[in-house]
Amino acid sequence: MIHPTRLFRGLIVLSIGLSIVGATLDVLLPSLIPEALRSAHEASLSGDFRTQDLLVLVIGVPLIVVGVVNVIALYRFQAWAPRGAFYITIVALAMYPLTDVLVISPWALLLTETSFLLWGAALAMAFFPPISERFRELPANSSMQPTGVKPPAAD
Repeated sequence: MIHPTRLFRGLIVLSIGLSIVGATLDVLLPSLIPEALRSAHEASLSGDFRTQDLLVLVIGVPLIVVGVVNVIALYRFQAWAPRGAFYITIVALAMYPLTDVLVISPWALLLTETSFLLWGAALAMAFFPPISERFRELPANSSMQPTGVKPPAAD
């Protein structure tokens, strides 16, 4: 059986990895999308800069930066990370209506959707024992650590 900490960290890493591969797959392999569909999609896009494009930039770029910091904090079991990850996920989902129509290959969709599912599993694990307890522990070098002898844990 996989240790919960290893499973949690593995879900985070795998989720981020699949997300990156899924987002870049169609750029690296454009032949995965039929030429007629790609041409129709490009023809439907307007070249004008819209208000919603500005909103995506103003909200999206800082959200990515905060998201990267939060993923690192989740991996390192920082106490604030689960709540931050929850709020970042909600804001990211709320931004979907601001995006244009997407045309992606089935492979990119598979990887991206799998990434979302794994992220959801990791996020849920962060709020339930035994992983949630790791976010409450004080670091070993903390001045807030209690002094004295701890009683042995009951089995």
